[in-house]
Amino acid sequence: MNLVIVGAGGIGAVHARHAVRLTGVTTYIVDTDPPKARELAQLLGAAAISIDEAHGVADAAVVCVPTDFHATVARSFLERGKPVLIEKPLCRTVAEADSLELWANLIAVGQVVRFFSDHNQVHEAVARGDVGKPAAARLRRSGGKPRNWSGWFSDFDRSGGTLLDLAIHDFDWLRWTIGDVESVFACSAQGSDRSIDGDFALATLMMKSGAICHVETSWMDTSFRTSIEVSGPKGCIEVDSRVNPTVRIEVPGAAQGFSPMAANDDPYARQLREFVKFSCGQTSQIATYHDGREALRISLAAVESALSGQTIHL
Repeated sequence: MNLVIVGAGGIGAVHARHAVRLTGVTTYIVDTDPPKARELAQLLGAAAISIDEAHGVADAAVVCVPTDFHATVARSFLERGKPVLIEKPLCRTVAEADSLELWANLIAVGQVVRFFSDHNQVHEAVARGDVGKPAAARLRRSGGKPRNWSGWFSDFDRSGGTLLDLAIHDFDWLRWTIGDVESVFACSAQGSDRSIDGDFALATLMMKSGAICHVETSWMDTSFRTSIEVSGPKGCIEVDSRVNPTVRIEVPGAAQGFSPMAANDDPYARQLREFVKFSCGQTSQIATYHDGREALRISLAAVESALSGQTIHL
């Protein structure tokens, strides 16, 4: 398989690093800054090519460009019948996402948190009914400002701030684990004051199941952190990457701990392997176009709520 990575920035480099390790895959790298593509390709033993060359050589592509260019770049491959993994968020607007629906069966979305071992284990524990029907969930995801903060990330209108670029991971996980969202209320620091150097956001989701979920995201932390709590009538599941390096399930009379990381396995590697299966028409665990569109809807509802001060019903 000839796999094209479009974008040689931070996330593009992550995908490229794992792509070159896949058996039977030849990796090509494209960027609007050709020297940047050549530098990354040389480092990894891949090939740097132009976008026109990429359209001709690609069997599949991974789109790692700024969010507001996702639809345009993805379409250029989809129109040629090539499967595409689009980094989250799927697009900047629902209208852009809808413009790609014709090729939904060729689109996968980079909701990589589904492949993080701790999040995956909590998802499976909830599915088993370990805590009963979920009544409440609390998720936190925080870190420093993105590497390209001096560029498009700091432009709220382009990136959507943490509610679109960061919280979308947790919104997707909650929908995957607990079910569809009924309504969203959110607040965003940068949404309220565009001069803020960073962003912090809070969102409360009412799920159709009746569960109440709280999501906190920040680009103003000193180090990366995630945490999850899911509570139900039988007990609580909890993991915090700073406090406890294991998933812990607390139920009456018993407590269990699980390692959050599988040995020698990386969530981006797992996701890319699933995308290769998807591209070959095999059964895959990759997030679909529909998954990406729903996560986008939730995130944009949160952005709308933060800007308007109103609860948004989905």
